[in-house]
Amino acid sequence: MTQDGTDRLRNDALAQLFQLASEASLGADQEAELRGDSGRAFHDSASRPLPMAADALDMLPVLFGKLREALLPCGGRPMGDLVLDAGTDVAALRRIKDHAKHLSRQPQSKTARNAAVALYYAAIASALVYHGQRISSYGQAELAHSFESLEGKSWLPETFRGLFGRAVRLCRSHGDTSAEGGTP
Repeated sequence: MTQDGTDRLRNDALAQLFQLASEASLGADQEAELRGDSGRAFHDSASRPLPMAADALDMLPVLFGKLREALLPCGGRPMGDLVLDAGTDVAALRRIKDHAKHLSRQPQSKTARNAAVALYYAAIASALVYHGQRISSYGQAELAHSFESLEGKSWLPETFRGLFGRAVRLCRSHGDTSAEGGTP
């Protein structure tokens, strides 16, 4: 036998005893309030979805990474990598050019603006060098001047300066004979 003598009581008898004790200590108003609070608490609990297992939560960063790659243009690759990749299609280069143009017009530091302008011209140079297409309405002489200026910027990585150098040579070899969307 246990110390409190409850070992002989059946479970339903214990439940009744607990019910009587709780009702005896509460008035009618308190009991109604408790039922209301309990009802709301039950509804809140029953309305929630079953929580994710811990192992599923651990997989979220991987899943979000894959989703990000699927939703972002060009698999989420950096714009600089895309500009330097001969396999990047002209449509993606146009998007990079347009985005960089937008960035260059935002109120920001001179350094950030210069970086955006360099990316803008890098996209134009990439289309010209790798695809033989102009994606700008600037003439060949204007482009050659801009590319040449950027080719001399020591703050740009060598790979970009090389791209600008190739674009300068192409512009100078083809003169000012084509418009945007055409061949150099």
